[in-house]
Amino acid sequence: MSAPPIAHAGAHAGARDLALATLHEWYRGEVGGEALFLALDVAATDRNQAAKWRTLAALECATKQLLASAIFQLDGQLPTSQPDPDLAPDRVAALAGQSWPELMHWLERIAADALEVMTREAGTLPAELATLSAWVLDHERALIDFARRELAGATAHSLDCVQAMLAAVPEMTAGTVTRADR
Repeated sequence: MSAPPIAHAGAHAGARDLALATLHEWYRGEVGGEALFLALDVAATDRNQAAKWRTLAALECATKQLLASAIFQLDGQLPTSQPDPDLAPDRVAALAGQSWPELMHWLERIAADALEVMTREAGTLPAELATLSAWVLDHERALIDFARRELAGATAHSLDCVQAMLAAVPEMTAGTVTRADR
């Protein structure tokens, strides 16, 4: 998967560095989110809930890969994909020990908090990153939608937004330039 092409020739170095810092921060969040959701999948005792964690992890992975592609286009280097040490086994165990509704409240809260911060940060990014920024923000909205649907008992359709985004990933990658194209 790749992000849409980024026109950065002649871009101001300070703006480029700020954009890279933001993208790296978002990338680290997706790496951590994917690792956490996969750990919650493994810890889940309910097969349906485990499958939902895997689907959420797939959305985090798709978002991570789009961000990695954009970082590579701007910087020529791929970011490291090591999860944050904050994902210690005791933290995962504490989360896994919560009830499903508690986990959904937690997910809704952390995704809403992330959406608030990322919306502010997206406003500082160059126009060339607008499509990618919109994707990143929409993926947080999809996590919120999932949690709210689960809490409302609409479990059969709780992944609709997430699955729609995952189905749209190939559209996000259309027209991508590779390093050799630059």
